[in-house]
Amino acid sequence: MESLSLPEAVQALLKDSAGYHPEYPPDGNSDHLPMALLAMHSLGAPQTVLTAFRQSYSQRLVPMTNPADTAILRLNQEYQHEVEMLGIDQLVARRLPPLLSSLTRGAFHPLIRLGYGIEFDLPGEVAAALAYLHWLHNQAETTGLMPDVVPTLIPTREDLRDFLLAQVQRGAPELAGQRFDARLTALEQQGLMPGIQAENFDECARVALDVYLSTRNFFALHMVTATWAARQCAMLLEQPESCLAALSSGLAAAHLILGAPSFHPEQVQAAPAGLDEEHLFKYLFVCRQEYAGTGDQRYPAEFQRFAATGRVPDWLTGIA
Repeated sequence: MESLSLPEAVQALLKDSAGYHPEYPPDGNSDHLPMALLAMHSLGAPQTVLTAFRQSYSQRLVPMTNPADTAILRLNQEYQHEVEMLGIDQLVARRLPPLLSSLTRGAFHPLIRLGYGIEFDLPGEVAAALAYLHWLHNQAETTGLMPDVVPTLIPTREDLRDFLLAQVQRGAPELAGQRFDARLTALEQQGLMPGIQAENFDECARVALDVYLSTRNFFALHMVTATWAARQCAMLLEQPESCLAALSSGLAAAHLILGAPSFHPEQVQAAPAGLDEEHLFKYLFVCRQEYAGTGDQRYPAEFQRFAATGRVPDWLTGIA
């Protein structure tokens, strides 16, 4: 964890983050501000850069003051109170397991935000992320779309790469909608949600990176960052394998949502030059973290590819 050394000036930039709605108009995109600020700080961004980024990005966000926000506001207040009483570890251990079947929702963003909150030891961020996940979980429950991807009995372990390659061979189902969650809903409505538990998180990380390198699909990038986040969550659970099963199933579902594209470790496309700042910094932060944990040389190679696009600022000189 990096939390204890988080400067007060950075904490000040995050102090109001839990007061914003986790999604912003017009399309309901997820709020990336706290995650991006933490990633940028950890990668070495100067305070002036962080302040300017916050001022710019926060203009798109909306406070939770609309009467329509009652449900998410109530959940946020509930979780903020609980984290004060229980602390991060106990709150996650108690509250995350019943929500694991919704881990893929929001295109993995509640999970990713939760991972940052845990990594940087920020109770407010942990509470906000869990409230967001719970809110999406309740929406799915209301519509009757609750796939049993994390059954009481842990599913038989399968090789995630082989599982996804089998999906490539079968082809993807027809899924209505352009946005990730709309296609996830279509997948659920057709009863096609995958159920799988990979061998371990390292396997998930390798396969997720393979898919992103081979496709450069924007949502595939989230498969990489979600895997890192799930690692942080699993460490706090009594049954970490339940989080592994939820992630594995979510990665398989995401692969179908992307159209079940082919992928191979040797099939590497150039880094996209148009990736926005928040996703660029979040991705490079996760590349650094995963490289430190796995030693996979493909992560520092990714930094070099993105540096070649001219999108990496001068203050960020490397991740290895």
